[in-house]
Amino acid sequence: MRLGRLKLRWCHRCNLPILDEDRCGTCGAPTAMVKLTPPGDVRPARRVELERVRRLADQQFGEGAGEALLPDPEMAVVLNKAPAEDRMDEVILDGAVVATMRYDPLGGWRLLPRLEGAQR
Repeated sequence: MRLGRLKLRWCHRCNLPILDEDRCGTCGAPTAMVKLTPPGDVRPARRVELERVRRLADQQFGEGAGEALLPDPEMAVVLNKAPAEDRMDEVILDGAVVATMRYDPLGGWRLLPRLEGAQR
């Protein structure tokens, strides 16, 4: 059992998340640390969550924004639960936090792109 902050790393060669290892177990390349908002509670994104991210991007920023943000539905994406009044998750892909998906009880879901996501 592991207690304490989770260290998420990323293999840029395989484009895969790696938990707490300095080298990728698949290709042996060095991994890079991903900066997470504490407490570092990451999990794989489910298909329904990926569809929500794409739908929100299209609704808020125009048709095609969702595909620009998440071009491949099979790519590795993880979510990190972040502190908020209700629910908020950081969206992590390609080794970076690209957006935050936040639920507001009065306004519903909102997508808040980070610089890395807005550049896509």
